[in-house]
Amino acid sequence: MNPGLRWQRPSPRSVSGRRKRSVSTLLMVMLGVAGACKNEPTPIEPSAATTTSDNQAADVPASLQQLPSVEGIAVPEPAALPPGHPPITPPTSAAVTSTRPVELPPVPPPVLGTEQTKLEGITLTVPRGWVAQPVRPVAGMPAALAPKAVYRLAVGPGDPNSVSVRVSRFPEMRAMENMVQSNLNRWYDMFQQPDGRPTAQVARTEVLEVGPCRVTVTHVTGDMDHLRNQGMIGAIIEHPSGPFFVKANGSVAGIEAWKPHILLYLQSIRASEPGTN
Repeated sequence: MNPGLRWQRPSPRSVSGRRKRSVSTLLMVMLGVAGACKNEPTPIEPSAATTTSDNQAADVPASLQQLPSVEGIAVPEPAALPPGHPPITPPTSAAVTSTRPVELPPVPPPVLGTEQTKLEGITLTVPRGWVAQPVRPVAGMPAALAPKAVYRLAVGPGDPNSVSVRVSRFPEMRAMENMVQSNLNRWYDMFQQPDGRPTAQVARTEVLEVGPCRVTVTHVTGDMDHLRNQGMIGAIIEHPSGPFFVKANGSVAGIEAWKPHILLYLQSIRASEPGTN
């Protein structure tokens, strides 16, 4: 050591000051670097689409490069059918089923036709529009007591207000006491009234004199055989070869609509030669 120089220990205050300046300088440098990194724009990596756009055609097989775009795809022509094969109709969209109810025509005006119901001693003329039905014996009754004629009254297929007319002859009832009223009561018992009243109180009955016959006609409505709003026009025809019975059954609306026809049928009674059937 140089004897002319004398080493002195630095004071604690000077050492502390230098440390503080060093720390301050270091913080300033770090803040500057962080700001520079924050302001520097982040480099954008080139996308695969950008880098491969030039080589895309080279990477795709040639067979795929020849395919047309979706917009240009054409529908292939169907294969030819074998000789003698019938032509095939392309399928069409299913027809929309309408839920609108079918409108039926109104009941035509009552006009007598040319057909007749020929019974023992009397003849009735059938109105136009009546359709004769097959005559079948009533279940549980002898064939001799089967209806003489059955007609269906309707304005078209599926008519909900169609009416059935049955013509019968029961000569064994001729000697029955109170024959007319007994049969009327039997018909009334077939109907129930919604208010609980006896059907005889609401039935409308009239007596007609037609040709050689006395005809008792009754109009009945109510519930019948668990069916609501049913109607009937029943006629008892008194004649030496009878009695004859005409019963028209259907809905109340149907009976009311065909009522003029039924009454015209009853008013067409004429005497016929004995033995005519």
